[in-house]
Amino acid sequence: MSTSSSFETLQVTRPAPGVVHVAMNRPEKLNAMNRKFWEEIRVCFEQLSQDGAVRAIVLSGNGRIFTAGLDLMDHGTSLTPDAPDTARKGFAFFKFVKAYQASFSAIANARQPVIAAVHNACVGGGVDLVSACDVRLCDKSAWFSIKEVDIGMTADVGTLQRMPKIIGNDSLMRELAFTGRKLKADEALRVGFVSGVEETQD
Repeated sequence: MSTSSSFETLQVTRPAPGVVHVAMNRPEKLNAMNRKFWEEIRVCFEQLSQDGAVRAIVLSGNGRIFTAGLDLMDHGTSLTPDAPDTARKGFAFFKFVKAYQASFSAIANARQPVIAAVHNACVGGGVDLVSACDVRLCDKSAWFSIKEVDIGMTADVGTLQRMPKIIGNDSLMRELAFTGRKLKADEALRVGFVSGVEETQD
């Protein structure tokens, strides 16, 4: 097994010929997505997409949970840009969001199938992340939450664009986005957000 140590927030291994395993690797921070992560996930998947030796990519999270979503502490004032007026603040935030959308679009645009393997909590940006994958699998401990609503944000890095097409239920999509409630593994399977539920993470 060869391992790449060129990323700070990702662990990239090749467990079998043609297979790459990309694991979010900030377990001490519950794989919260800091600014470095957003840069590295884009670069990682753009590189893998061009690698002819790669035939499938598995995406997971190291540690107790899949991901806690956006690292609010690391982003600080990034979410409230300093600008002289409301219009310029909005434009600065627009550029910020477009850059983050590009990070997860790199997953959606990868030439190889990308399989998300989710365990325990998949919160906020995690739902954006797995919505960009081709296949979503989870274990019985998994749950998903569009948590942005609780901090007055919009899930605009992929969830609201991709998840409605995945589950095909506008009413449920709105409920999940408006309430931020947990979508547990069994319900996620029933509504088609995941295609399989395993007993354990392994």
